[in-house]
Amino acid sequence: ERFHTQRHLFFLDQFQLMLLLCQLFIWHFLLVFTNTAKTKQKNCFLKYIEKTEHFVKDREEKGHFKFPSAGSVFKNNRDFGKPSGKIVDECGLRGNAVGDAQIAPWHGNFIINREKASATDIRKLVENTKKTVAEKTGFNLECEILFVDGGIVR
Repeated sequence: ERFHTQRHLFFLDQFQLMLLLCQLFIWHFLLVFTNTAKTKQKNCFLKYIEKTEHFVKDREEKGHFKFPSAGSVFKNNRDFGKPSGKIVDECGLRGNAVGDAQIAPWHGNFIINREKASATDIRKLVENTKKTVAEKTGFNLECEILFVDGGIVR
């Protein structure tokens, strides 16, 4: 019943490995096409590499990789007029914690594992957050995380 930090690290490692493999493939492709007739293709691939590096840097700057997390917790509902993370922020819930599960201090739609958060910690924090947001705003946040309990998805 522990929130697996390994799961997050696996995705992070898999993402970095995929990025590395893509870049290696692209550089190999560029080396094969060195004649001037293929300059446009090379420029296209160079732009792709720059965009990929920009994407990773942007995610790092936003704090996506600071702590293990399962990513976004609540679905964004356009009827609310703003992202779910912004609503959680406006309710003053950023930084709230149950056990080692915490709403990220820098983003209201991330629950991070500070060290040894259990699935129960995360579930309680999600339920507390949903309840508070509903009481303060009338909005019912929908969770993106599927909790499995005894084979039943809740």
